Amino acid sequence: MKKNLLKLTPLIMFLCGNILFADEIVKKDTGEVLQGQFIEIKTNEYYRIKTADGKVYQIPWENTHYVKFEEIPQEIKIFKQTIPHSLSSPEYDSKKIENEYKKAKDQSFLKMTIDMGGKQKISGEGLSNSADINTAFSFSFEFMFPSDMRNKLGIGVTYQFPRSIKDSEGDFNFVPLYAFLKMPLGNENDLSGYFLGHLGYNFFMGDDDYKLIGDLSGGLYYGAGIGFQSQNILFEFLYSVNNGSYKVLDYNFDVKYSKIGLSIGFIF
Repeated sequence: MKKNLLKLTPLIMFLCGNILFADEIVKKDTGEVLQGQFIEIKTNEYYRIKTADGKVYQIPWENTHYVKFEEIPQEIKIFKQTIPHSLSSPEYDSKKIENEYKKAKDQSFLKMTIDMGGKQKISGEGLSNSADINTAFSFSFEFMFPSDMRNKLGIGVTYQFPRSIKDSEGDFNFVPLYAFLKMPLGNENDLSGYFLGHLGYNFFMGDDDYKLIGDLSGGLYYGAGIGFQSQNILFEFLYSVNNGSYKVLDYNFDVKYSKIGLSIGFIF
């Protein structure tokens, strides 16, 4: 009986090992299959897996053909962050894991925008005047906080290159500091398409030909639009409004600059 049990021991250990270590990775170059438990993943660099015999293997990201998770633990180290638990579907390849990781990590954006269809309205003291604004460019930097929630939050700053009123002298520009919200267009936690909202405060500046003898001060900034994200590039369509004030002598005027912006951005 003892001898039979001894003979069965390797089989029992093998079966237990396969139950306890059910994660799987297939190497692209040799087709070798490793079964075990993932202990670390560094996106775009490597997977680290511990097999049933206690050995630890590090597989380069580019040499990974196929990955299978039996069950995703609550925490797998990725740049000291966490893969979202929603990853616990049975099978994921490297690209899917990378995409899920990108959703959970913080992201930074550099955007270039062309501002078109601009209108400036000045009102106050019983007076009101509107004028067309020439097309101009803006440059933005944004930071989106890490989250595996459906809606994403972040902060940003935009520098508007100086622009002018049509057929007039003088240039002006705003510099908004804002918070933004991105809400996916679909039902899943996927920012390939999203609604976009901006809210913040902007500084208001102008040259001497624009200000004349007056002073400028900033005000409320807001905007709404839609965006589309693909890999490391995004495109956005945003209607936004910059508010400020113009004071000359003892008179105060409200300044409202509205426009439509088309942006291309790079994610890093």
